[in-house]
Amino acid sequence: LVSCLIGIPLGVITALRQGSLLDRATMVTGLVAISLPTFFVGLLLLYFFAYQVKWFPAGGHGTLRHLVLPTLAVAIPWGAWYAIFLRSNMLDAISADYVRTAYAKGLSRQTVAVRHMLRNALLPVVTIMGIDMAGLLTGIVLVENVFSWPGIGMQTLQAAQHLDVPLIMGSVLFGAVLIGLANLFVDIIYTWLDPRVQLE
Repeated sequence: LVSCLIGIPLGVITALRQGSLLDRATMVTGLVAISLPTFFVGLLLLYFFAYQVKWFPAGGHGTLRHLVLPTLAVAIPWGAWYAIFLRSNMLDAISADYVRTAYAKGLSRQTVAVRHMLRNALLPVVTIMGIDMAGLLTGIVLVENVFSWPGIGMQTLQAAQHLDVPLIMGSVLFGAVLIGLANLFVDIIYTWLDPRVQLE
C-alpha cells in the first residue's frame, strides 16, 4: 500500500512533466533505489532515522513507530519501480487516439491524465502488484532480520532450520491463500479500471 502511495503519484507527475528536472531526478533516484537491496535500504534508514536523528526505534515491535522503518525499507524500492513503470505506460498512452479525442473535447490536462491515461496505464502496474505479493511473503525475511521484526518470513526460516514440517506447511498454505486473494483482488480492480473486462 505504501509503495503504491509513493509510486503512483510520482509516475503520474513525472509523465506529465517529461524531460523536466523533477522527471530526471526522480528517474535517477528511482533507478538507484531499485538497484539497492531492501535490507541495505533498511540499514540506511536505521542509520539516519534511528541512530542519527533518533526519530524511530532501531528495532523490535509493538507500536506503529516500530513499523515505519521496515515498511519504508520495502516500500521505497518497490515504489520507485512502480513509478518508473507507470511513467513509461503513461508516456505510451499520451499518443493514443482516445487521449487526443479527450483533449479535442476541451478537457484539462489533469482530467485527461487521471480519467483516461491513468486508468489504462495502471492495468500492467496492478498485475505487477499482484505478482509482488509473493515476493513480499518470501523475500522479506532479510528486512525482518535487520529490524528484529517477528514476521512470517522469519518464522518460516526458523521452521526450516529446525525441520518443523507442520509450521512450514502452515506458512506455505497461508502464503498461498494470501497470493490467491491478491490475484482475486487484482481481477476485481481490472473490472473497475477497464469496463471492457467483465466478471463472469
